[in-house]
Amino acid sequence: MSQRKRFLQGSGLAALIAIAAIAGMGRVWGKQRPGARTVIVGLSRGPDVWIAGAFDAGRGWRTDEQARLLVRQNTPFTRYDLRGQAKRLVVGTPELGEAVGGWFATQVNASTNRAPQEVPLLALSGAANPIRRIPRPQSLRNPVYERSAAALLRGKGLTIKRVRLTQHLRIDLNGDGTEEVLLSAHSRDAVGREPRVQRGDYALVALRFAAGGRVRTVPLVREVNTRAIPFSAPNGYRILGCADINGDGRLEIALYSHYYEGDGIEIFTFDGKAVRSVITAGWGV
Repeated sequence: MSQRKRFLQGSGLAALIAIAAIAGMGRVWGKQRPGARTVIVGLSRGPDVWIAGAFDAGRGWRTDEQARLLVRQNTPFTRYDLRGQAKRLVVGTPELGEAVGGWFATQVNASTNRAPQEVPLLALSGAANPIRRIPRPQSLRNPVYERSAAALLRGKGLTIKRVRLTQHLRIDLNGDGTEEVLLSAHSRDAVGREPRVQRGDYALVALRFAAGGRVRTVPLVREVNTRAIPFSAPNGYRILGCADINGDGRLEIALYSHYYEGDGIEIFTFDGKAVRSVITAGWGV
């Protein structure tokens, strides 16, 4: 199995991100309804960004190979952060990325003198604003959520009472007026950045929500190591943002992940009852 395939299957994703919602092509750029055509670009290295997939109203969720056909020269994007702040960028025609795989597009008029450092992105294009609601950061010390996340790790054989939270966000994902909770947790900051694991290392991203009269905490991604491994490729994760990519009024979850030689992105939908992964892509050696 290739390193890229291992990476995608093992983590669900690892990468820096940019979601590009492309609403319209040719002379109707920016005039189609939200979600009519949305391209997701994931990895930024210097002036280049990598395509991860797409949503097409006529065909549903699309792979990176299918999505790159929707990107043309001078395609505009708006880059958002978790607070909804925006910055414009424009990209050219996609090319095949020989070194790390996938398809990339170069930002038009971007400086080529910058070091090729990976930067997470969440960029969307089109006239409609897909950032319908903004995640609210919460305290990283919450005993209820620390214990509920720990229970997910115990289900994988790790004896632990509380986790070390690295993100804690509240946001109404499906627009029903009730906020959901997004959590990420890692045993150490070095998880996903070094080619080894220590005994007890873990990485977790979970969604906590109410459905059917009860509260559920479900893992989006979960990695547990019950023994030390001198050479390994564990993943680290970060929630990049929540955006209405397909135009249904609900917010998708954009998750960035990384390991020591690669990056990726995974997109999840949430309908109020269940979470589903719809886009996965990764780039690495």
